[in-house]
Amino acid sequence: MKRRWVCLLCLALASPAYSQTYTRQNIAAILGFENNSRAGVFPAGWFGSTTTGIAVDDQSAHGGKYSLRIDRTPASAASYSTVSQRIPIDFMGSVIELRGWIKMQDAAGFVAFWMNEYSATGASIRFATMEGQGVNGAAGWRQYSITIPCFALAKTLNFGFLLNGPGTAWIDDLELLVDGVPIALASADIAGPAAVTLDGKSAAATYDGIGAISGGGGNSRLLYDYPEPYRSEILDYLFKPGVGASLQLLKVEIGGDANSTSGAEPSHMHSSSDENYGRGYEWWLMSQAKARNPAIKLLALEWTAPGWIGAGTNFWSQDNVDYIVKWIQGAKNHYGLTIDYVGGWNECYTGWDPSWFRRLKNALAANGLSTRIIGADEYYTHLTPSAQAALSEPSFYDDIDVVAAHYPCDFSPITGCNSWPRIPGLSKPIWSAESNSDPIGIVRLTNLMYIDAGMTASLVWPLIGAVYLNALYSDAGLILANEPWSGRYSVSSSLWAIAHTTQFAQPGWRYLTSAVGRLPGQRGSYVALVAPNGTDYSVVFETSYSPSVETVNFTITGGLSAGPVDIWSTNLASSNTDDWFVHEGSASPMNGSYSLSLRPGFVYSITTTGGQSKASRPLANSTGRSNHRLPLPYSDDFERYAIGQQSRLFSDMNGAFEAVVCGGGRGGRCLRQMAAVEPYFWWVTPNVRKRSDPYTLIGDAHWTDYSVSTDFLLEQSGGFQLLGRVGSQAPTSPAAISAYVFQIDDQGAWYIFRKQSDGTVATLASGRTAPPGTNVWHSAALMFAGDAIAAELDDHPLGAVTDSSFNLGNAGVGTIGWINAQYDNLRIAPVLAPRDPGVHRHK
Repeated sequence: MKRRWVCLLCLALASPAYSQTYTRQNIAAILGFENNSRAGVFPAGWFGSTTTGIAVDDQSAHGGKYSLRIDRTPASAASYSTVSQRIPIDFMGSVIELRGWIKMQDAAGFVAFWMNEYSATGASIRFATMEGQGVNGAAGWRQYSITIPCFALAKTLNFGFLLNGPGTAWIDDLELLVDGVPIALASADIAGPAAVTLDGKSAAATYDGIGAISGGGGNSRLLYDYPEPYRSEILDYLFKPGVGASLQLLKVEIGGDANSTSGAEPSHMHSSSDENYGRGYEWWLMSQAKARNPAIKLLALEWTAPGWIGAGTNFWSQDNVDYIVKWIQGAKNHYGLTIDYVGGWNECYTGWDPSWFRRLKNALAANGLSTRIIGADEYYTHLTPSAQAALSEPSFYDDIDVVAAHYPCDFSPITGCNSWPRIPGLSKPIWSAESNSDPIGIVRLTNLMYIDAGMTASLVWPLIGAVYLNALYSDAGLILANEPWSGRYSVSSSLWAIAHTTQFAQPGWRYLTSAVGRLPGQRGSYVALVAPNGTDYSVVFETSYSPSVETVNFTITGGLSAGPVDIWSTNLASSNTDDWFVHEGSASPMNGSYSLSLRPGFVYSITTTGGQSKASRPLANSTGRSNHRLPLPYSDDFERYAIGQQSRLFSDMNGAFEAVVCGGGRGGRCLRQMAAVEPYFWWVTPNVRKRSDPYTLIGDAHWTDYSVSTDFLLEQSGGFQLLGRVGSQAPTSPAAISAYVFQIDDQGAWYIFRKQSDGTVATLASGRTAPPGTNVWHSAALMFAGDAIAAELDDHPLGAVTDSSFNLGNAGVGTIGWINAQYDNLRIAPVLAPRDPGVHRHK
């Protein structure tokens, strides 16, 4: 939809020159359609996508004599008609508002105001529209408005009115406002020095910390398999105070055996009678975080849940209350971990049962657990009107200790933050429980969440990009760690963006209300915090969108230290690691004041404290990653793993694959798909293909010509799958993945499929063979050489084809349906040419 708007606005920019140049001082002359207008003709002072059907109307006006009318029929050219105007942005302010009166008759599509800001080079900076608000049909005069942040980098404002589809719409009495005043009265764009008063007596809300999320899902998987010392280096960068991110909060996923973004995390209870607290890696990760920072707070949340809970139909059941309580008890009893906070269901979108939170609270108390409850873990703008109404009820929060908003500042460019709508009587802390992981997004949100919405904590998603390179969001996270076989990893500037707060303020510090605010024109923002001793302080100042150097004059009062301050900086636009978290020296106040010149596009931390540092490790950010492949052959007989442990380098995409004692009369250990009931999926919406068979991936995304083979046993009726040359996956849709798949069911029907990330599946070859049956061991292989693909069962060729759609990717195994199945003696080896029982060519 955005692409269509971009085309519309490009058309507007390409329109003929005006007969008169309008500015903020004289634009009001045409906003009421009274100036030099005549009924029945195109309005003076405006331009449009067409002149057909656009005219001044003297029969229906909201104010004065005239209005503007747009008429469209099913035969009208293009899909919309618009009127437009533009003015230079030569003023300062935070928000520009376009408002006016609209009347509609038989508007089949939609009517909308729109605005767009452009830079000096003509690049669109920010766009706003009423499209999607359901303004259509028939209605009398009603006032509408839209707003857009006022960016310092913006030099031109385009605005207008649009009718999409057939019908008639009128507009009248338009206004342009800047921060609530007529645009003609807006302050001129002359940036002077900013004055910040650091008053120790203005201490207010308590800062609760900055952290990150391991979960949603599988994004930390490969970290567990990293060799030492690199794994410990990564953990130090994330959690050890004064080294890197120095995270103060860690949120982990309570695994539910189902895909929750980049993979699936295993449940501690695959069935109601099963418990194993050695599964997965979140227990290990929390233990490692606590070992490095005993003060770190631990949070937990479900994205998915096993299908036995609530008989597969009621997530908000007592089953789930008991399930979560056991998970928290498992953390305490097996690892000595206290889970400080727990949530409900991540972004479920389908509604909540408030009584469930009460039952959870009572169950925690009954079991002597001090864990507090966070809710509702939602991205508010995605919610249906009924769901938004439910979250606006004060009673919803009776049994919640912290209110959790996801992405309260939306996405880049971040211009402002909102949590939930004002809820009468709500005085609980509000946190940004999931937010952006890009460096500018981090520094903007960390400041604006408090400035705009009084939020006192933030959690970045994801903690780390420790997934295969072709997995979703493999390039997101504070650290990228995609090569456990080589030990290579890279520290992102996002990690140092977080460090600009976490190394300079600790939970329990308090915000100084005298020194929280923003520079005009979205140029930057700042927050100051004071230590419990009432003397030490830190200021985090970002100039993300500033076009030039900012001069800031600081005044110290209210008992704060008047001693020297250290200054640290990060160039947010630089990819050079030497430009991140740089100690620039110190400044000495004179007579209780000092001045600093802050460069554009930077984040600065100014502090009277010490102990900050920037770690540097030899393998971090090393080059030549593409030359470090996982060598073939690769094999695994699964004998080295404890029962319930995930196998090295296997990354579950759906389902749960873990080590067990082999069945079917075979001794030793095998890999087993454990989830025998379809689980609850996260974010189930009509356009998301969530329902997927279980599968797990292994290997290097750069593998090309190879064979993947394994022994397998089906425990129930269903089928077995081998996957090869696995590529990209559609967002949140594990079934929609680019891959070749060899599949055979227990009745002997076999297929070679080509699956694609748009959800389409093509059968390349198929047939029948002797039924494998159940509880009997067999062997299978899938081979690739160039565009030749072949499959074997029990060393006998079944079919072969040629297809050139995919030439590289991971391997994997899976099941047809949610059944238990076992695998043994996995081997992946280079291959020159597969054996060919008769090649079928596919194009």
